[in-house]
Amino acid sequence: MTCETFKQAWDKLKEEFRGTEKTRQQQLLNLRKNFERLKINETKMIKQYTHKIMSIANNIKLFSDQFSDQRVIKKVITTLPEKYESKISTLEDSRDLTTISLSKLINALYTQEQKERAGKNGIVKIVNNLVIILKFLKTKCNNNNNSLIKLRLLMKIKFRRSSDSLHHALQSITKKRKTG
Repeated sequence: MTCETFKQAWDKLKEEFRGTEKTRQQQLLNLRKNFERLKINETKMIKQYTHKIMSIANNIKLFSDQFSDQRVIKKVITTLPEKYESKISTLEDSRDLTTISLSKLINALYTQEQKERAGKNGIVKIVNNLVIILKFLKTKCNNNNNSLIKLRLLMKIKFRRSSDSLHHALQSITKKRKTG
């Protein structure tokens, strides 16, 4: 079929690339269903989740002008796990959630997630170091001075950069053992 006017050519191109009105409505309905069903699970990271939400929301916006960022923000806030409740409360206290931008919300949540991960990594390192020290104590310390010197040296190496007072607590324990 050939087009005789620019309008006919434009309409033909629109139908070819966007589909008919019926197919567009069906695609829009499917996208909205996917958006409403989307939930974050405990193991999924904020970046992955928000990327998925934004992808669906952007596709919906291609079909319809009636899809606001506020709707996406509400979706993100209402589907977050409990571990983000304190962050949401802080955001509610510091600013009106109806005026916050989507990017600011996502950045705030991502920052919270990064802090949480950093804290867990720090705790894991401390626990691993404690396990090493306890194994050393169990196998090497038989109340002789050489073992205590080795223990103190190991503690200095393991906790050199640590800001925790754990190093000092363990040093006082070894001093008590030495004098006791």
